[in-house]
Amino acid sequence: MHQDRGTFEKAMEWEQLLQQYEACRRQGVRLMVGLSVHQERAGTEKDIGNGILSDHEYSMIRLIDTDGQLPLLCVLRNPWGDKEWRGAYSDGDTRAWSRRARELTGYDPTDRDGEFVMTYEDAVSVFDMAEISMLFPPSFFRSKVDGAWRGSSAAGCGNIGGQTAYLSNPQFLLEVPEPPRLGMSCFGTLVLTQEDVRYSQAHRKEYSIAFTVYRTSDGQRMRSLHSPGVDTGISTGSHTNRRAVSCDLSNIEPGQYIIIPSTFRPGEECSFYFTTWVSYPVHLHKL
Repeated sequence: MHQDRGTFEKAMEWEQLLQQYEACRRQGVRLMVGLSVHQERAGTEKDIGNGILSDHEYSMIRLIDTDGQLPLLCVLRNPWGDKEWRGAYSDGDTRAWSRRARELTGYDPTDRDGEFVMTYEDAVSVFDMAEISMLFPPSFFRSKVDGAWRGSSAAGCGNIGGQTAYLSNPQFLLEVPEPPRLGMSCFGTLVLTQEDVRYSQAHRKEYSIAFTVYRTSDGQRMRSLHSPGVDTGISTGSHTNRRAVSCDLSNIEPGQYIIIPSTFRPGEECSFYFTTWVSYPVHLHKL
């Protein structure tokens, strides 16, 4: 499955990715980025004409910024250990890999290990799917809360029934306390995961899902999106046909937040759960 171009390009903004890498490094979190492209005419895991395979995920190992001496570059790896990019800055591009370029990047194009370099511009042009995840250290706190869209609570995104229908979805209260020590910030992620249709034996495809986090002043179930003290905060964006969607909780301010998950269409029933991974304990429960 591919992302729409705007969503993909937003996820791949250079400055944003650099900031994410640096923020994760400071917290001891490992940021992992996987890139892939779907080209129907090529076929699954077949060369699309430049060494990149369709429907095959590549790991982004690191980003290289030489302060303008070279183009912005990224190092990727094919887990197969071969089948590499054949364009600019590929291992076979002897013109690009001068001695100076090797010194600036610390990259050796003669290694045959499945790693290769692309310009960042080429990577954004060639790929159409970015999978970004975090590997949290044992010191982080995990919590899990179950929920379900059933009956009237399977209300959809409000495209049918408007605000009243949308607010019939399950609602959850996220309470973020003051940090336990001065200078510490809340860092982590919030993940919504719908039931796995492979194991539930539901004879259907996964639903398109999303959630929005609203800041609130009273911690009560929301009756209106326009009530005093309600502020639209962070969101997963457009509804996506995926088993799990997430949003970044990094630097979320202490306070109370209402989370509303929804499927795109009303009447789409299934169980789901929320998971938080954060740098200090927060409280999440169903209203």
